[in-house]
Amino acid sequence: AKLNTIIRGWANYYKHVVSRKVFGDLDHAFWQMTWKWARRRHPNKYKGWVKGKYYRRIKGRDWRFVEKGNAEPLILLGPTRLIRHTKIRAKVNPYDPAWGDYLKARWKRKQLLGVATRLINA
Repeated sequence: AKLNTIIRGWANYYKHVVSRKVFGDLDHAFWQMTWKWARRRHPNKYKGWVKGKYYRRIKGRDWRFVEKGNAEPLILLGPTRLIRHTKIRAKVNPYDPAWGDYLKARWKRKQLLGVATRLINA
């Protein structure tokens, strides 16, 4: 549970940059780390036993690491929805009424229509 909060926070911080490949690489690295940990923890058990103890099939994905007694598996970074940052035009002046329509549309997309209305009508 503690690791999931750290991974989720990291994913939310970096979801605004181009990170799809990095997220996939990190998912693979997390799998490798958990597999090595599980094999090191049970050196005398065979691989199938270790897989059955620590990994589950969840929503069509096999090899999801689940701690015993914890219902939530280790989260994946790959399915994180990426949000692209749209740059604002260089000539935009928020105090110029000519740019009002552009700013309203932009802020509406960001669901900040209340803030946009206050700036434009001020």
